[in-house]
Amino acid sequence: MYNIFILSVPDGLDMGNLLKVTRAIRKLTDCGLYEAKLITGTVGPQKLELATSEFGQPFADLESAGCTVSHTQSLIDQLRHIASDSIELGEVELADDILKLIIAYKLSKK
Repeated sequence: MYNIFILSVPDGLDMGNLLKVTRAIRKLTDCGLYEAKLITGTVGPQKLELATSEFGQPFADLESAGCTVSHTQSLIDQLRHIASDSIELGEVELADDILKLIIAYKLSKK
């Protein structure tokens, strides 16, 4: 089963960190060297598919190089917290919309 993660590579990585990020991307995805270099060279958030269940060390390598990594599950958890906070603030309509998104995501995974 493939999962999605969001990767944001900072601008101006030094050569050592560029190599570390490129290697980690290749370990996490089915990308070849050329594709991994393109991803590494793109600044800003990118949606990528995991091609492995062994993502602990590559994620740690990405984060130690200064990248921001968000796994889909952590995004879902953040949305749940936002929905909960919205209910407490009386923004029931916003909470309802967020919960509908979460349910749609969960149903799409079945």
